[in-house]
Amino acid sequence: MSKEVFHSLLKRYLEGRCTEEEKKIVEQWYNVLDQEGLPAYRESEFGAIDDRLWATLSKKLDDATESRPVSFFRRRSTQLAIAASLIMGLLVAGYFVRTDHTTPEAIAREAGATLQLRQNMTVLPVSLALEDGTRVTLQPGASLQYPARFAANKREVFLTGEAFFEVNKDRERPFMVFSQDLITQVVGTSFTVKAHGAGHPSEVAVVTGKVMVSRNTEGALLRGLLTEERQVYLTPNQRAVLDLETEELTVSLVAEPVPLAAEDAPAERIVFDFVETPLKTVLHNLERAYGIAIQPEDANLYNCAFTGDLAGEDLQTRLEFICSSVGAGYTIEGTTIRITGKGCPVNP
Repeated sequence: MSKEVFHSLLKRYLEGRCTEEEKKIVEQWYNVLDQEGLPAYRESEFGAIDDRLWATLSKKLDDATESRPVSFFRRRSTQLAIAASLIMGLLVAGYFVRTDHTTPEAIAREAGATLQLRQNMTVLPVSLALEDGTRVTLQPGASLQYPARFAANKREVFLTGEAFFEVNKDRERPFMVFSQDLITQVVGTSFTVKAHGAGHPSEVAVVTGKVMVSRNTEGALLRGLLTEERQVYLTPNQRAVLDLETEELTVSLVAEPVPLAAEDAPAERIVFDFVETPLKTVLHNLERAYGIAIQPEDANLYNCAFTGDLAGEDLQTRLEFICSSVGAGYTIEGTTIRITGKGCPVNP
């Protein structure tokens, strides 16, 4: 069995095209996820999971087929059984995180306790503190379901509506926010989740740190293994929006970017008072201040110089001042700001 064939088996299962024999084998190890309290994967390990799995599987399959000649159908059955048993072992060892479609009931089972419910029925934001020190600000109409005490290896909550999270850092227990459509996973950061339900696009916007966002759908674990279920990583001033028609996650800049918080900002002070400063330096300072890529459409723009005091201004105002002084404009493409214009001639 090649690596491609192995992936094909899982892909066929997700698409409902497996034989009964294949289906039973895949479901046998997949159901382990509901029975084991597994630690969440570390982001640095995720890319190597598939290679480790296949390296082990391939060796075992080669050993099995070389030990004795068997018919094609018997060999195929043996290979599938070996694949199932190996994957079960890896799951129990904690190489995968349970990212299957999660509901409040599933979170309660994981935590081994009933969930508490906090609803904001007022017209003002309401704040609450979770047992790990995480603070959550619920917007009007929002509700949060959470355990009084989190599980030993992870922290999970379920959100309906909009809330701002300031997650207390705990690398041994990743924090996961589930909503009807999205899963947001972090270690320690601050971000906003909007999950207003049917008919409204779900959104995650990051203020500090880094988060991973994926769909909260059936079979999310298998799709993660096959890299078919898209997972996006967001950094400050970025947001992910779930398109209601295509069901795809689109990453872009937040509507009003703000300077990076202390934990994400450069250690040295960034200057915004310029005197005949090369545009390359001006734009680089903006990039570092906001964590946003700013690129010129034409390299000749770097020949321009800018003079002005931009301290205390927001990003839009700063860009408008800079562009108007050099006869340029700007557009936003995804998470990149592009400066448009012909630039300036080279000084003799």
